Amino acid sequence: MKSLQEYRTIYRNIAQNLGYRGDVVELLVHLLANATYIEEVENISFALESSLEKAHLDNSKIQHCMDLMYSIYRGSCPRVYMKIKAGKIKTLEPYSEIATSSNFNVYFLAGIRLEDGKEIKIDFNQESLQLSPEKTYIICGFISKSPVKQVSTINYTNRYYIDLEGSNLSHDMFVQINKHGAGTYYKYKTTTDFKEYLLESSNGEKYVFDLTTSDYGSRLYFKDSSDIEPSDEIITTYFPYIRVSNLLHTELQKISTSLGELCEFSGELESIGGEDINGEYEVLGKGLIVIKESDRESLSNIHYEANKSRYQNSIVRSNEDMGYLLQRKFSDIVKEAGCEFSDDNVVIYYIPMTGKRLSDEQKREFIDGNLAYYISSDIQIYNATSRTLNLDISVVLSSAQSTDTLRKNIEDNILSKYESDFSAAKAILTSPDEVLNQISSAISRLTGVDFVRSIKFDESELERIDTSSKFIYFNFNCNINSSLA
Repeated sequence: MKSLQEYRTIYRNIAQNLGYRGDVVELLVHLLANATYIEEVENISFALESSLEKAHLDNSKIQHCMDLMYSIYRGSCPRVYMKIKAGKIKTLEPYSEIATSSNFNVYFLAGIRLEDGKEIKIDFNQESLQLSPEKTYIICGFISKSPVKQVSTINYTNRYYIDLEGSNLSHDMFVQINKHGAGTYYKYKTTTDFKEYLLESSNGEKYVFDLTTSDYGSRLYFKDSSDIEPSDEIITTYFPYIRVSNLLHTELQKISTSLGELCEFSGELESIGGEDINGEYEVLGKGLIVIKESDRESLSNIHYEANKSRYQNSIVRSNEDMGYLLQRKFSDIVKEAGCEFSDDNVVIYYIPMTGKRLSDEQKREFIDGNLAYYISSDIQIYNATSRTLNLDISVVLSSAQSTDTLRKNIEDNILSKYESDFSAAKAILTSPDEVLNQISSAISRLTGVDFVRSIKFDESELERIDTSSKFIYFNFNCNINSSLA
C-alpha cells in the first residue's frame, strides 16, 4: 500500500511533466492524492473484512460464522441462589419474574424444597415449582433486564427461519408455539449445534436452531417448517446479556423477593453445586449469593472454531472429536473439553463454565447419542482437575492507584487468558518462565505501571503436579506488592 505522500508525489510529477505549475495544480494534486489514498484504504479494509480470519469488526466475524451455520455462544446471565421460607402458596414458572430492582430483575430457573435427610438436587428441566407456606426452598434464578418478547409467524415465501428483533442478547431464552393462536402452547428445545438440530428434529424431537446474528442478535430456524403452519404464533422471549461488574454491588445486596423470608445457608450450596459452585460464588447477604455470568465465545480464534465445527458436524473422525462434540452440545455449561482413550474406554474431561456442571442426565443423554460412533461401549465424562496457583507480583507504579484496582485490571485483562484452559495449563507446567515473561510484559504495558520488579509462581505447588497430565487447568490467586517510582 502506498502512503499519502507517495500519491502526492506521483500526481505532482504527472502535472510537472505536462508543464503545469502553481497553487491550483497543487490543490488538485492534494485532492486527487487524498481520494486515491482513501479508496485504497477502503478497498484494503473491505478485503480484510471479507476474510473470517483477518476481519477486525465483530459483526464481520459473526456474519462469516452465519454463512457457515456456526452459532457463536452469546453468554449466560449471572445466576442467583436464594434460600427462602415461603410466605404464601405460589407456583413459579420458568423465566417468571421473582425479584425486581432499579436496573435489573431476577427471573426463576429452578428450585427445590429442603427436607431433612433428603439429597439436595435441583432439576433444571422442571416445568414449575409449587411453594407452600412455612416450607424452606432453595431457588435458582438469573439476573437480566426486561426481556425482549416477539410474536412471529412464518409465511409461504420464507418457511425456514425468522429474524428476531433486539441486540446484545444472552443465551437465556425460550421458544413457544401457539397452535393456530388458540392458546395451546408447546415449548420447543433450542440448540446452537446445527448437526443436533438436523438429526434430532428428524427423530421426532421439536428442535429449533438458534443462530447468533450481528450485534449478538438471533435467528431461529425450523426444520422444513413441517410442523409449523402460517396460522401458528411463534412466541420468543430473550433476555439481554448483563455482567455482574456492570451492576452496583450495593444494589445486588438489596435483592429481595415477595415470595418469603430469606434464610441463612447452612452447607446446602456444596451439596447443590458440588465443586463447581464452591469457591465461585459471592455471598451478597443473608440467604443470597450470586455467580458471575458465563463469558461470550471469544472471537480471536473463531475462524478455526467455525471451520472445525463445519467439518466435525458432518463426520466424527476420532475419539478426540468427542470432547469437541460435548463442548458444542452444552456450550452454556462446558467451556473446554478434551478426550483420551484408556483401557478400551473413552474418557472425556471438561472445564465447566463458572458455577455450572453437567448433570448425570445430561451426561447420559450425550453418551447414549454417541455410542454408535465408537467400538467401545464405555464412555465416561468427568470434571477436569482444577488447581489454584499462587502468583506473586511486585510492580513499580508511575502513578498512584489502589492495589485492588490494579489486581482487578491484571486478573480481568491478563490472567483470565491463562485460567480455565488446558493449553495454558500445559504451557505453565512445561515452560513456566516463558509464561511468566508473557504475563510480565503484558502487565508492564498497563496504564500506570512503570515496570515489573519481579514475578513468580508458587514453585512448591507446581512441583506437586504431574506434568504429564493433559487435562488440568489453573485458577490464580494473585498477590501484588506495589510501590511508586
